Amino acid sequence: MKKTLPGKAVIALSILIIFTNRPAYSQCISSSWHNASNFTTDNSTGIYDFSSPSNSQVSDNSRASASALVSLLSGNTYYLEATGFGFTIPSYASVCGVTVEIECRGTGLILTAAIKDNEVKLIKNGTIGGNNKALGSDWGGSDAYRSYGGGSDLWGLTFQPSDVNASNFGVAISARIIALVAALPDAEIDHIRMKIDYN
Repeated sequence: MKKTLPGKAVIALSILIIFTNRPAYSQCISSSWHNASNFTTDNSTGIYDFSSPSNSQVSDNSRASASALVSLLSGNTYYLEATGFGFTIPSYASVCGVTVEIECRGTGLILTAAIKDNEVKLIKNGTIGGNNKALGSDWGGSDAYRSYGGGSDLWGLTFQPSDVNASNFGVAISARIIALVAALPDAEIDHIRMKIDYN
């Protein structure tokens, strides 16, 4: 005699099969590193401008530079804004986090001078905002990447894929130049890159 499963058992088995074969979308994955395509400066935060901001597009030892002009005059640089990273995050995805790496160095660093982060913020819809991710440590005298944000860090903002794919999405950095006796240090940025984590 042929046996049949009760109705509830059939339903339970069907649900089990569906979820067992369902793709796992809950874990975030990382995009590749992207370089910006548009660079500008904004004087809303400081007194020292970055020359040749587009020199921070690739790591090639050609650098954007902001220099102290007068000894004993410490101050912040303008924002160096990098946008147009060319992301193509799928429209059905959720954005999990944003990671930025900035390859930079300070020159003219003697005992009485230093370069530090002032502000590192994201640009959403063309506007600088979110949490300031500036690190407390000084910039070194040799090129090195400094990392900001992370795979689960949205910088205090919310993002749709269209926000990070937009040409006016990016990052803004301002440095603090500490110029003391007989010191005219430079803040130099060789490369800015970004990746997006999404599911």
